[in-house]
Amino acid sequence: MLKTVGLSKTYDNGVHALAGLSLQVHDGRMYCLVGPNGAGKSTTINLFLNYILPTAGAAFVDDISVVDEPLVTRGRLAYVPEQVSLYGALSARQNIAFFARLAGHTKEIDYERIIATAGLDPGVLRRRVQTFSKGMRQRLALAIAVAKGARNLILDEPTSGLDPKAAGEFVDLLSRLRGEGYAILISSHDLFRVREMADAVGVMRDGTLRAELTARELATTDLTGLYMDIVGQ
Repeated sequence: MLKTVGLSKTYDNGVHALAGLSLQVHDGRMYCLVGPNGAGKSTTINLFLNYILPTAGAAFVDDISVVDEPLVTRGRLAYVPEQVSLYGALSARQNIAFFARLAGHTKEIDYERIIATAGLDPGVLRRRVQTFSKGMRQRLALAIAVAKGARNLILDEPTSGLDPKAAGEFVDLLSRLRGEGYAILISSHDLFRVREMADAVGVMRDGTLRAELTARELATTDLTGLYMDIVGQ
């Protein structure tokens, strides 16, 4: 589970990037944050990853404080950025092994099962990652998350730059992981995909959560219209 309680961040230059954010992403649920650039989405992610410290409030991974237990929470959390950084000269198998060990995973890895879980053919395990498409690199990043045992996923713009077919396949993959009990938090501008996959959506502007919709509410709400109303305020 991923959770924030009154999470706030004011930078040294006086910019209020986040103000009192409270949200919960339960196991087996997918929560999407949407909003314009500067709305506070990236700051939220950076606070979960403990890259920066909050001014007030707290972020939790499985009810463990990110600030109090950063090593523990990092082991329970996997982050897939918009531009996935992996070792291109190494094979997919070598990348999985390296990052799993880095996370403290010491058990034997079932590489073929893990790569299949991420929707990739086992034959890619021996291929160098530099030959992978963006969609394949994102899938490999999810395979690494599975290998390290992280059950909480944060993804930044996961469908950006993917063609419609690849984007749809990646959404299907995330839906399968959700069905296996993963808690998934996504930052996205892709309102079409968000409406398709989210269990809940939070609309942010100027560091605050302006609206929050459940899947049932999404079914009867014009998300694009609501988004434009909030962004245009």
